[in-house]
Amino acid sequence: MLRATRLLCYGYLALSPLYVLPSGVPQPADILMAGAIFMSIVRKDIGSGAYKYSNVEKRLSIYLFLFVGYTWVITLLWAIYESNPNLVRFPLYYTYDALVFLTFIVVYKESGKKFLKIIFYVISIASICILSYHLIINRSGAVIRPSITFNNPNQLGYYSLLVSTILLLIWNTKNVSTIVMVAAQAANFLLASISLSVSAIIGLIFLYLIYVFSVNIKNAMIVISSLLVLMAIYGGGSGVGNRVINRLESGYYNLSQELSIRGYDRLFILDEYIIFGAAEGSASGRSFANQVEKNSIHSKEVHSSFGVLIICYGVVGFMIFMLFLRELLSVYGVKGSVLLVPILMYGTAHQGLRFTHLWILLAIMVCILYYRNGSETASTRSRKYSTP
Repeated sequence: MLRATRLLCYGYLALSPLYVLPSGVPQPADILMAGAIFMSIVRKDIGSGAYKYSNVEKRLSIYLFLFVGYTWVITLLWAIYESNPNLVRFPLYYTYDALVFLTFIVVYKESGKKFLKIIFYVISIASICILSYHLIINRSGAVIRPSITFNNPNQLGYYSLLVSTILLLIWNTKNVSTIVMVAAQAANFLLASISLSVSAIIGLIFLYLIYVFSVNIKNAMIVISSLLVLMAIYGGGSGVGNRVINRLESGYYNLSQELSIRGYDRLFILDEYIIFGAAEGSASGRSFANQVEKNSIHSKEVHSSFGVLIICYGVVGFMIFMLFLRELLSVYGVKGSVLLVPILMYGTAHQGLRFTHLWILLAIMVCILYYRNGSETASTRSRKYSTP
């Protein structure tokens, strides 16, 4: 059963960039991930209490499920008040992501560093395949801002930023190929550039700069130099470079307009909900849409991770999530945690909390913590799972 769970996790990572249905509904890859979650839950070792949770897991789980539970409470209250059961899909997203987070940790603890190694190669191959597919179907460059296999360009850009961070974290374990890492990083930076997502492009630039100054500078410079060469080979003749420069130079709006676009103006428009939250889909963009539309361009959803936390779940929900994040970063250490800064920057301009790869990234940080502490495999413990 452990082997099947691992395969389902790998399958999810391989297929997750493939969007065949509208955003917000389960994609084919989510079916595989649901199977992995189910197998992790029903395994008799966990159900009988034989599985040993570390203190880190216990604390993270407490804060995580406090946050998820709070999203359910606030959403259900608003759903009842507005007679709108459709609102419950939002806490369902967070419940699913929390289970994905815990599933990856559980599988790693029973599989060891090989699990991380295969994750690295699966993600690398997926990124290179996405880029190759784009080069085949859009050779003429007719599509200015393609989504490729995603539903919109911002999803493509955010995916590239997240998986680039995952690859760098795993590469630091010195257990994977540098050549593959460089090729995958080049592919992901090109994908972000193709998407023309300013937040993702800037995030990746900051990611590489942070990486240069936070790890072995010699190794980092080799990687960055190789990245520049590979990107120049493709970007030089494709016009992507000029498009990115034009996109960055054009900007969006002035600061006040940008804050309104992202939905931060609702901190003042809906200030009566700032303590407990207005819930996603309700007062933050539906019931009070007419009121918000007068002041905010994005009237249906707060376009920011931090905005969603504060406006939709209030100071209470924001603080619970920050406690979860603080616990994770405090045990992981400052040197590795700084790689999350570009993702946090991205979250100021886009709602990325529901993107499952974010939670996989956070889970991998916990897995690497176990790896560094030498407690990553079942062989280090007195009990192993039996496989059918």
